Amino acid sequence: MKTYRIKEFARNVGVTEKTLRHYEKFKIVEPSVDEANGYRSYNFRDAERILVSKRFSSMEFSVKETSKLKS
Repeated sequence: MKTYRIKEFARNVGVTEKTLRHYEKFKIVEPSVDEANGYRSYNFRDAERILVSKRFSSMEFSVKETSKLKS
């Protein structure tokens, strides 16, 4: 499965890097982390979760509420 580093991934899904890190705190996305350098890698599944989270956000759900709904 293709993976993306945080900057490219954020740009592709339309959020900021800061937002991605915030979503990580709530386990909405769980990127793999390269042990050697600490770089995060995001994949298609993470993109799906971001898009679902953005949809819930537009319906005025909080990130905390959204994290409870993730699959």
